[in-house]
Amino acid sequence: MRPAKAMFASPGRVNIFNLTALASGAGAQGAVYVLNSSGAGVASGNANWTWLLQGPASNYQAKATLISGTLGGGTYGSWVNLSGSPSWSLTESSVGTLTNVTQIQIRNLSGAIIATAQITITATRTS
Repeated sequence: MRPAKAMFASPGRVNIFNLTALASGAGAQGAVYVLNSSGAGVASGNANWTWLLQGPASNYQAKATLISGTLGGGTYGSWVNLSGSPSWSLTESSVGTLTNVTQIQIRNLSGAIIATAQITITATRTS
């Protein structure tokens, strides 16, 4: 479930917020958080939302920073253009749970950070 507002956002441009991307069940489980170039945000276990509210995705870049937990798939520590639909994920192949807390920042092309959110990504294999 997502909070009603972002930690820090520039109204009218982008819409990201704190949430948990969660996958749980039998067999290998993968949880993912994606900012699609179409403007759709996708997070496992959540309803899709519109992150891009103004302009094309190529006007924005994102950077993921691992706060805690297991480093997963995706680019961490570098700015990536949102026209490439970046994603961050974890996959648990053994019985157990992998989790991480990742900070996502979005900046415009002039370099001003316009939004920040904390994403928890959790993948649990139950059997």
